[in-house]
Amino acid sequence: MSRWSAGLAWLVLGLGTAQAADYATPAETLRARLAEAGLESSFDPASAAQLVAEAEAAYREVQGPLEQAAPVEAQAVSGALAQARAAAQAGDETRLAQARGAAWTALLRGPGKPRKAQLKAGTRQPPVTGLPCASSARPAA
Repeated sequence: MSRWSAGLAWLVLGLGTAQAADYATPAETLRARLAEAGLESSFDPASAAQLVAEAEAAYREVQGPLEQAAPVEAQAVSGALAQARAAAQAGDETRLAQARGAAWTALLRGPGKPRKAQLKAGTRQPPVTGLPCASSARPAA
């Protein structure tokens, strides 16, 4: 499983299926546009800047809920996108890659915070894991 697909799986686990569907697509769009911008930045800074603008537009779709659930992470994403914009305009592939990593990491950290808080407070039950299946059942003696 790649890092980004593992990240999307965490989004589903952190938010729940309905919220994750609303969050995962813009989050993946942000990641993909920033990755594409990194490829373009050395050759065509204007195209890279346009891709960063598309990543920012995707982030705006989830910015409000993320700011409510995890304001520190939301601020980190906004800061990383500002760095990405400046790096794309300057044609700086390295700074753009750093900004992409910071934005994606903050996006992945954010959604799990409310669920973790609920688990710590005891207001949410942890997921059921390790259920026995037919092949692992022991016969009665």
